Amino acid sequence: MRLNLFATIALVAAPLLAFLVVLNRNVPLAPLEGIDARCAVCGRKATRTLKRAADELRTKGIYVYRRSDYPTGIPAWCDQHGPNKARENATKAYLAALFAFALVGTAYEKARGAG
Repeated sequence: MRLNLFATIALVAAPLLAFLVVLNRNVPLAPLEGIDARCAVCGRKATRTLKRAADELRTKGIYVYRRSDYPTGIPAWCDQHGPNKARENATKAYLAALFAFALVGTAYEKARGAG
């Protein structure tokens, strides 16, 4: 009885916690070099962009990003602003919640089988 109650709470709480933690993580940024861009929030000179957009091609001054995700322009921000954490982390948060649910479910099944 107690194991069932704990498992039910854990099956809901663990994925929710994993989702919220990953969703609110800081988005890795990299210096914006070689491109004169404006901040997507305030219009000042941009100094940072998404790390995943800058990692490989930064030395050539080329930044690769999905234009459908940023239809208004390059994903760049000044030192005072940054990307929307929820928008950038949504996919990873969803996958983390699924993984947490599977992990707790598997642990519950093993505990139920052993007891």
